[in-house]
Amino acid sequence: MRRPHCGSGKLVRVPIFLLAFLGLTGSVAAVTCPIATVASGRDGQPTGTLSLVRTTPAAAGRSDVLPDAGGVPCDPQPDQVPTASDAAPAHGTVLAADALPKIGVVFPLDASGAKEASKRLSIDGVDVTSTATLSADGISYRPRTPLVEGDHTVDASITNAAGQISSWSWTFTTRSPPDVPDVAPFNTATTRLRPTIRAKYSDLGAGIDPARTRVTLNGADVTSQSTITDSGVVFSPATDLEAGTQTVSVTAVDRAGNATTRAWKFSVVRIPAPRMASGDRGLLPPPTSKVPK
Repeated sequence: MRRPHCGSGKLVRVPIFLLAFLGLTGSVAAVTCPIATVASGRDGQPTGTLSLVRTTPAAAGRSDVLPDAGGVPCDPQPDQVPTASDAAPAHGTVLAADALPKIGVVFPLDASGAKEASKRLSIDGVDVTSTATLSADGISYRPRTPLVEGDHTVDASITNAAGQISSWSWTFTTRSPPDVPDVAPFNTATTRLRPTIRAKYSDLGAGIDPARTRVTLNGADVTSQSTITDSGVVFSPATDLEAGTQTVSVTAVDRAGNATTRAWKFSVVRIPAPRMASGDRGLLPPPTSKVPK
């Protein structure tokens, strides 16, 4: 069985009144041994700090200055709590909205003292232990359908033979913003003074919310003049556009609140009507009612 090693020889002062408050009679014995110190978001590990404290009798009112183990092995039995080595998905991970990830935690220490029924796993407050996969060193669960798009909180716990409970909590996110792949007219020139402007969009997760779609033309909001559905938008100007560059922007928002803005440009070219001066050569004479002889 592997034995965890404690820290780097720092001194820890534990007042006796704190031990009394915790229901412990005496002061800390030789060591205060941290058995799990995991920083949020570092190396994909869950959040939490657990400490194992042993006590021995001491004179009332004393504060004992005690070194941590400084590399001295802590006895893992009977009161050692398994520590987490791997959380999945990693803390802070962002997955696609349709992901079906493996969710769980692995305990690196020998967990033979923990009964299978002592492990618990919940996702967003829902206990999934009954459908999870339990092993001697961990617990895991894979959803059959995608989770609701957004942030998710995982809570895992294990109780060892001595009745000690160790718990972890971490978060991950499922999110896919809308895609706006097709727009028109795009990066081109047109002689139409009232061109039809179109955009198609889609969403992998919660679906497009047409009520939150926005359309602008040259900075002016033309959403109310556009035809908007859950798959695209169409806008036809009511008046002729000025010659030159036109800038269009379409913002698609899904029902989970994810937004994507697609902006593009095209040009309008005005072709002048042909004009001919009356004195130009080659013009036919004005019509006359006289018939030439």
